[in-house]
Amino acid sequence: MFIKTNAKRLEALQRDIESAHPYAVAEILQVKIDPGNREYLDWIKLSTQ
Repeated sequence: MFIKTNAKRLEALQRDIESAHPYAVAEILQVKIDPGNREYLDWIKLSTQ
């Protein structure tokens, strides 16, 4: 599963995933995106406010 969020919300998202995850260790990875389609990056920014 890919969940898109911003850096400010990452910690809270990780807590929520860990509390609901059935395994002892949830695989949570952060992928930083630097260059990319500007319209898409703007959409992510607006969607995660």
